[in-house]
Order: sequence, then C-alpha cells, then structure tokens
Amino acid sequence: MPKRTNNSAGPTRKSARLERRRHEKHLHACPCLQKGIVSLTPNAENKFPPSRCRSGLDLQKEIAEIRAYPIVLLDNKRKYLERFNIRRVNIRHRELSVLAPEQSNTIVIKSKNPHDSAGGSSKSSAEEIYFPPPITPEYESPRGPCDMDIDSSPSVTTSDARNGEETCATIMSSDSDTDSLGTVHKKTASTIHYAVKQQQGWQTEGLRSKHTNKTTHPVIEDAFFIPRHPNSDVHIPTNTRYTIFALADGHGGAQAAKYFCRHVPRKIREIVNSKDKWDFRDSNDQRIFREKIKAVHKALDQRFLNLQKRKFVDWQRRGCPEPIPEDQGSTLNLVILYNGVAVISNLGDSKTVLCKTTVQQRRSKIKLRLNLTFQTVDHSPGHPDKAYHIHNNGGVFRRVEDEKIIKPKIQPPPTPSSFSSGCMQTSYSKFYSSLLKARVCRPEGFKNCYGLVNNASVNIGDAMGDLYFKLDPPLFQCEPDVDFVELETGVEYVGILAPDGLWDHMTVRMPEFVRKTAKYLEERRMCDEFEYSRKAMRNKCTGHNKKGKNNDNMVVDDQDTDESSNDSISVCQRNKTKTIANGTTSDTQSTTVTSSRILSTTSIKELAKVLCDREGDALGIFERDQGRYDDCTIVAFTVKFEED
Repeated sequence: MPKRTNNSAGPTRKSARLERRRHEKHLHACPCLQKGIVSLTPNAENKFPPSRCRSGLDLQKEIAEIRAYPIVLLDNKRKYLERFNIRRVNIRHRELSVLAPEQSNTIVIKSKNPHDSAGGSSKSSAEEIYFPPPITPEYESPRGPCDMDIDSSPSVTTSDARNGEETCATIMSSDSDTDSLGTVHKKTASTIHYAVKQQQGWQTEGLRSKHTNKTTHPVIEDAFFIPRHPNSDVHIPTNTRYTIFALADGHGGAQAAKYFCRHVPRKIREIVNSKDKWDFRDSNDQRIFREKIKAVHKALDQRFLNLQKRKFVDWQRRGCPEPIPEDQGSTLNLVILYNGVAVISNLGDSKTVLCKTTVQQRRSKIKLRLNLTFQTVDHSPGHPDKAYHIHNNGGVFRRVEDEKIIKPKIQPPPTPSSFSSGCMQTSYSKFYSSLLKARVCRPEGFKNCYGLVNNASVNIGDAMGDLYFKLDPPLFQCEPDVDFVELETGVEYVGILAPDGLWDHMTVRMPEFVRKTAKYLEERRMCDEFEYSRKAMRNKCTGHNKKGKNNDNMVVDDQDTDESSNDSISVCQRNKTKTIANGTTSDTQSTTVTSSRILSTTSIKELAKVLCDREGDALGIFERDQGRYDDCTIVAFTVKFEED
C-alpha cells in the first residue's frame, strides 16, 4: 500500500480520532440492543439491561452471572426466555452457543476483539464452561417458539371452508429434572395425538342435499389454538413439559375469538412459570391456579373491552358513518395437559368432553369401550348462577319463537360453588328449563354513551367480550369454570373440544353420543389392524422385511402408507399386547385390559372429520333438516401418561 503524503496526514489523524471516539461511544452506550443482545442480570423492575460489549470482556464475571440467571434474548421487542436452549447467538464482538442443551449444561463463550487484527484475521478466545442448573428468579415468561398466532394457524376463512382443514401431530416425550443438589425427579412421559377440523355454517331451503347456501358471515367465526408440537411448552423451574389446547366460538365477528386464542396461551405460560412447582393433585395448588386462570380471563376481557370502547368512540367522532362497528364476543375453552392432570377451563356454551378408553376382551373378541370421565357445564341462560346474576342486574329473558319476555322465579343458588366448579355431579335438572332456549337482552330504555343499539340479544349466559352486556350494570360475569381431572397412568383418554355448532345440532344425548363414538373408533381400529396385517403379509411374501427372520414384531411399511414410522411401531406394540392378552385370558372369562396404544393418528383425524361433517352424518347423531347450521370446529386429541 503506498504511503500517504503529508497533505493528507492531518485529515487522516482527525478522521482516525473521530472514528476512535465514535467507537468508544458505541461501546459505552451499547446501541446493539436494537439488533439483539444477551442480558445476564435483571434489575429491580425485572427487566434485563444490556451487558457490556466492549473488547476485553470479563469472562469470569459473566460466567458467574450465567450460573445464577437464565439467558435472555431481546430481539425487536420480542422476548424469548429459553433455559440454555440457544443454538448460536452472534453479538458483534461476542458469540455464544450451546452444545447439546438437552443432555448437558455446557456453554461455549467466544470473545472477539476487533482491534487486535492482523492480516484480515482477528484474535479470539474461547472457554468451555460446565455449570449446574441455574437458580431461576421470578421473571416474565415470554412467548415460546411453539406459540402460534391464530392468523397463521390452520383456521379456514375462505369461501371453500366447507371442505374444512385438518392438522395432526404425534410425539412421545420423557423428561427428568435435576435440582441444585443433584437429585433426579422422574417425570411422566406423555403420548399425545390431535387433529383439528372446521366446517363453515350454512342455511338450507329444504333438504340438506338441495338448495344449500352459506350463512351471511363470510368467514368462520370460530378460532382455535394448537401447539406446533405436543409437549412443546416447558415449565422452566422443573423442566416439566405440558400441552395447551384452546377453542373460541365467536359471535358478531371473528376478531374476538382470534384475539383470545392469540393471547391466552401466552398468559397460561406465565401462570405456569409463576410458581417453582405445581402439584395439581393438591387442593391448595388447585385453588391458586384456579384464581390465576380467572384473573387472566378478566384481564384479557378488560383489554378487549377497552379496544371495543376505543373503536366505538372513534366511530362517534367520525360522525357515526355506515357501517356500524360490530360488538363482538366469544366463548373460551382451555385444556392444559400437565404432569398427569388435565386442567379444563370453560366459559360459554362450548363444551369439552373427556372419555377413558378401555379394551374389553371376551373369549377371542376384543371391543373398544369409551367411558365418560368429564364434561363441562354449559353457561346457558338457564344456568343457576348465570341466570341469577343476569336477573339481579336487570337483564331480560326473551323467548326465541315469539320474542315474549319470560319472567321465571329466579332464586339465589343454594351453594354458589356447586355450579362454578363445573363438576360432573351437577344435575341438569337444577337448570331453569324455561330459560334453556331463551335469549338475554337489556330492558327497554337502556342507554349507553357508545352508540350501541339497544336491540342486541344472545342465547348465552356468559362470554368473553360483548361490550353491550358488560356495561354498567354488567349482565355477564366473565367467570370461567376451572376443573382438575386426574388421568390414570397407562390409560389412553380421548378428548373433544367443540362449540355449540356440534352439540346443539345433535339429536342424541351424551351417553348415546359416547357409545356411537366408541363404535366408530372400534371400526377404525379394526380397519387399521386389517391394513397392518395386509401390509405385513405382503412384506413377508415379497421379502421386504429388512430386519431378518428372527424379528417377528417389526415390519417395514411401504412408501405409500399414510402413517409415520412412529405409528407403525405403535401398531406393532398394540398387536403384541393383544396377543399376550389372548394367551392369558380363558375363553369363559371377561376382563378389561388396556393396550399399549389403542387409537392411531388416522383414527383421531377421521373422528374429527366425521364429527364436523354434519351433512354426511356418518355417526347418525344429527337431525336431517334443521334449516341453519352454525360454524363447527372440532379439536380432538388423545393423551396417555406413563411413569418413567
């Protein structure tokens, strides 16, 4: 490189001095927070300030901080808190990466000095640290990598939504945790399969097969939340994995349902991570968790109501032009599968049903059975607690047929907690039968400052949103039922989350519905076994068994199979269990046994499909011609917990 002349020496020294000063200012101010930085020490406001990124990084000091606090990434207003689950982080002068985060606690820190360079290369130092699991302080739990906005979920909002959309995933996870003393706590391994199916509502002018028209709303007003992978959420203090399902049935529009399905999972994660250890078999933990769930419902509901108020105020400032903004609301059902316990929350008239699967063996025949374990209680206008609250605050009940006002004798419930618990012992005869099909509305002359028209009515007793029914005095409480159902170890359960688009159109009661569902799943199981036997025989005849003649339980499936390798292995285990049961059971004895895996992924997908297809009615549970069919979303899942 040619030497510079003296004429350019002055400006060169000045430029170098300015560049050095600008670089030192950058090192002190650390503006790289805008692009992402690692923060190791939280301050008093529970926020993580940027750490120093100047050259000559004090590795020993930061190693001590790493041992005491988790690593937090701040990236464009999105906070990710992952317990040593960071693959690689590039931060200008520093690079962090994790080696085998699921099996070891090893972190490599590389510090680069940009000033010490020669020949285009920079010196770097690296140190490999092994440390025990950190003592996690209280922190704000952010959205995890499994969080999925409802806008990007498989919800169907196009004109061909009648065809529906379905998703399915399968995983088996086995987790264990080590505390600071080195004691290993065994967790439960859960096998979860789920599928989602949607069908948009329509109207008919005669038979269902003729003159079929869509409903007036152009999109499905239901929304749901499912994880990208089961057991993808983690309780960070104990490393316990869990799964969240959510279903919202909107009315007045789809925005309310989407809003709550988008924000509720993040709040649930915050609740789960707010305590070092949860034992949902303990009544005290149940009480704490129930109160937190109810507080989250009220907080999210208030946030949505504030958005609605702002929307109507802006509409009034613009001179109340057409069209009038929609006052939207939604039901909300939650299922949290955590460490052998199903936490079920219900608000509205959507329903969650949980059934226990057993295999009844008699002689050489095996039959699948479903036993109803739990079902939520609908928050209809006839619900004793809801009806009393509505009546006490001046609400009016009207008939659906003639719009006449119903004036039943409503009395305070004898035990306020009998219905709020949502327990199975609740008798439907305690509901007000005259209000089961009634609609809730405001009295004549009700005025409000938001320009809401006083002619709205809903056939529900409580809901999220619904600004018109939350104005003073509020007719809706926004009080969910939260129940805890302990799941037996080694038993497979079938769960169904569905709105009133399924339950209101059925002509059978719940026991008959469970029986017909079990019959359909039994037929699917027999079809799966026949298909497996056919493929096994074909592989045996053609010599495709790559495992050898001594391996009788492993069959290599063809490429055209519909199930994954995990499903094929589970089918082998199921057939093996059935063979053992046949060998240990006499011809005259009837027993009930539980197989390793009863239902396949395909069975769950087909179950969600037939329940959602009210036009096909494969189960024979729907009325032939009802004139109008609401939107229907089916979230079906199976879960099985086993001790490690």
